[in-house]
Amino acid sequence: MSPNTMCGAACVDTGNDPSNCGACNTPCTGGLVCSQAHCSSTCTSGTLCTPDGGQAVCAMTATDPKNCGSCGNACTNGQTCSAGKCSGSSACGQGESSCPGADGGPTCVNEQTDPNHCGTCTTICLPQIETCNEGACVSTCTMGQTLCIPDAGVVDGGPVAHCADLQTSDTDCGSCFNACLNGATCAVGVCSATLLGLGTAASPWHTATALTNCADYLTSFPSAADGVYTTHPSTTDIGVYCDMKDGGVTYQDFGFGAYSKTVTGYTWIGATDFGSTEVDAAFAYLFTRNGGLTNIDSGFISSNCCFINSGGTNYFGLDSSTYMYPGSGTTFSCNPSGGYTAAIIPLYLVSSSTTITTITASEAGTVTTSTTCSVGNNPAIFVMKY
Repeated sequence: MSPNTMCGAACVDTGNDPSNCGACNTPCTGGLVCSQAHCSSTCTSGTLCTPDGGQAVCAMTATDPKNCGSCGNACTNGQTCSAGKCSGSSACGQGESSCPGADGGPTCVNEQTDPNHCGTCTTICLPQIETCNEGACVSTCTMGQTLCIPDAGVVDGGPVAHCADLQTSDTDCGSCFNACLNGATCAVGVCSATLLGLGTAASPWHTATALTNCADYLTSFPSAADGVYTTHPSTTDIGVYCDMKDGGVTYQDFGFGAYSKTVTGYTWIGATDFGSTEVDAAFAYLFTRNGGLTNIDSGFISSNCCFINSGGTNYFGLDSSTYMYPGSGTTFSCNPSGGYTAAIIPLYLVSSSTTITTITASEAGTVTTSTTCSVGNNPAIFVMKY
């Protein structure tokens, strides 16, 4: 008798089916099992499988899809059992594919819409920021946003995938993970902000917290202009002149001392340095703010009072080579008793017999050289810039 028989709408193995043993509608009772189409107390062939609360059967575990390889191991979704393993068609519904499930067995998925099996069984879309659409992971970022995905190998606590507007995001300015620093904010894809102040001595450029130097301002505010800024290089805020056109050069002070003097932080300058828009503006601001030059060589005793040019042979002054001498208070002062001890040294203009404590940028631009003064332990002008 063939073990495969149509009993109603079902195809059954009458060789071991306890409800259709040997023939349709022939059940085994009294705890008997169906073995080789006969109700029996033992299995003549196959393995005795007794499910919890169910009818015991003699199962051919090599081929039985309900007990494939072992009792109770049922193949799913219409798969067949061969050599004790489930295989063959998954019998998934239309538009579905068979993929390994969480328990290792097959599961039916729609690869067109399933974010955990998008396009393929192993493609997983990023949680919360990607969805599966027509078999491809698609960003859920809104219009104007970019999906930022960190490089592979990022450890826990590092950057995470997210949506960002690269035009306005302070953490993704212009490109993903490009964060603005030092209090700058992102505008039109560039780290910048509106600086407070007008860039003048009375209203310097600054932020809520002053930065260390002009280069830091230029880094944080790429469109920053030349002008007076408030910086915080150590413990206090100070006013400086920033030359932004040349990369954020900081002019902090102009000093007075012997031309041969070496003072840390200061550099000897001469007439050829003046005439530059930035140097003239910096000199005008710092000289006027202090009321003269900072004495960096207190007690210096000069032999000649002409300010020597950094070339070492020429001398310079304002307005068509009018000599500049050191001043003291409102008068001319050349080699005073005890040397130059005042904290601030103004300038004395020989041709007009006046001492100046203020100067404009345009006046600073008239500094010229002369060769008619002698060399002899002359004073010089120094600049502190960085």
